[in-house]
Amino acid sequence: SMMSRDVRRANFNQNSVISYANSDCTADAAPQADDILVTTCSGKTHLIFGLDRNWDGDASDDDGGAFRRNTVVNHSTGENVGVIEMWTGSGTPDCDDDGDPAWMQVTDPGFVDVTVFDIQRPFFDDTIAGAEGTTVTMRNRQVVMTIEGEVVLDRDIRRHIADRVKVRNDSLL
Repeated sequence: SMMSRDVRRANFNQNSVISYANSDCTADAAPQADDILVTTCSGKTHLIFGLDRNWDGDASDDDGGAFRRNTVVNHSTGENVGVIEMWTGSGTPDCDDDGDPAWMQVTDPGFVDVTVFDIQRPFFDDTIAGAEGTTVTMRNRQVVMTIEGEVVLDRDIRRHIADRVKVRNDSLL
């Protein structure tokens, strides 16, 4: 639910309310941060997005948010297990640095081995009539997240979770 909540707020910009019932919103609203990205870096899938963390109306100068699957050692069993990590640092998430303390574990490697972390970004574009015969293209974004895992002490206990999240902040192109 933490991932779903953050993705739902991805690229939030407090000035986006300017676009509500405003046919010239592209000229009035401040720019959003980069789009929601799904990248593979060092063999790990990363979900990276912007957040207007300081609520100044411009998400392009704030720290990014991110989630990824990483592999760590389970100290009880000595085996490698998968965990979901969240970026809590400043600036753009560093996907190469496994030792960076800004990547915080969201799942417990002593309890669950996250075996699958898959992200899809389906979207579709709508053309909207603007002021004085102009048009604006709006990208409606969704993120489909799939996570699978097994209980470390009993590999027969498995769980599959899939969630389709509608990003509330559609982007203007």
